[in-house]
Amino acid sequence: MYLLRNKARIAPQGTEAVRAMHAYVESSSIEPQLRCLITVRVSRLLLGRAECAHALDRAMICGLSPEKVLSIASWRDSYIFDEREKAALAWTELVTSFELANVDSVFDGVSCYFTDGELIDLTLAIASANFDCCLALVVQP
Repeated sequence: MYLLRNKARIAPQGTEAVRAMHAYVESSSIEPQLRCLITVRVSRLLLGRAECAHALDRAMICGLSPEKVLSIASWRDSYIFDEREKAALAWTELVTSFELANVDSVFDGVSCYFTDGELIDLTLAIASANFDCCLALVVQP
């Protein structure tokens, strides 16, 4: 089902740009567990259940509990996630879905827990996870 193979050979500059983006996100102000939580949520939103086992493995490596990963679809009603994580997950869904009807309320919520700089880093982490999911659909690893 993969449409492209060997992305580094086909587009070396693009591959290097992706590496640079990932390096920035990895060194950003967003802590590793929250970045991993974002990645799991984006994967579930864009790739569905098929990605769940792989996401669980990655999340456990990051130190997230299996309960957190398995509860991510119902994060709004879960006591497992703290308010900062819930704000980040709300922002993740907004950025991933482009449903901007409630952007002001989501922004108000997330800006209570993240500085402007952290919000940029959070958005870039979400964009990176979205990009990875899109690439995963068409490029063979």
